[in-house]
This record gives sequence, C-alpha cells and structure tokens, in this order.
Amino acid sequence: MVTESQLTSETPWISVNPRTLQTAYEDVFALGDVAAVKLPGGLFLPKAGTFAELEGLVVAKNISSKVHGMKATAAYDGTGYCYAELGPRRAAQIKGEFFAEPSPSVTLEDASQEGFEKKERFEKERLERWF
Repeated sequence: MVTESQLTSETPWISVNPRTLQTAYEDVFALGDVAAVKLPGGLFLPKAGTFAELEGLVVAKNISSKVHGMKATAAYDGTGYCYAELGPRRAAQIKGEFFAEPSPSVTLEDASQEGFEKKERFEKERLERWF
C-alpha cells in the first residue's frame, strides 16, 4: 500500500522532514515504520515503537496548531529507546540520541532483573493507555 501511494522514493519508506515528519506533500505526514527519517550521517532512524510514539506526538501537536490557526512549532528531537531481553528475566534499555553530531549517541545499560521489570512496566503502561 505504501509503495503504491507514490509517496516513496529511493527507499520502500516515505521520505520525511526529520523534525516535523512532513512528507513532500503539504499537510501529509508519515511516522513510525513507514517513515524514512534520514539522519545527519546518511543512515536512517531505527524502527522501534517509542520512535513512532514520540513522532506521533509531534505530528499531533503540529496538526492541532494548524487547525487552531497557530504556527506549527513542535519538532522531533531524534531520541528514542527500546528494551532488549537478554536472558531469563533480564533486560537492558538501549537509548539513542540519533540527531547528535557528528554521529548518533547510543547507550546500552547492563542487563538486569531491574531492567526486565522496567520493560514490563513500560509494556503494561502502553497496553493500559492504548487499549
């Protein structure tokens, strides 16, 4: 569906302004797994749910501003995180500042039971909020 929309270009994803998630078409946005968010070094933003969540907040704020006749000023800062399960009841958080210059800054916590509990809380919060 995405490739048939004619919004894609050199990749199977939709190219967007990295800060606003706007496509080449006015008032058309793409975020999450369909968006090609190009990083300063030429790579693309990884695909993880937290990126989509944070991008969605930016897009929603900017659409709301436009609807209310105000200037759209919200911008995505290129940050995000995810959890990696690395053994029985052990997980680590991976955080990234992907617009950092000269290259992205990524940190990986040590895998721990506390990390696993943080991952479980994160999942529970999202399930309660969205469903």
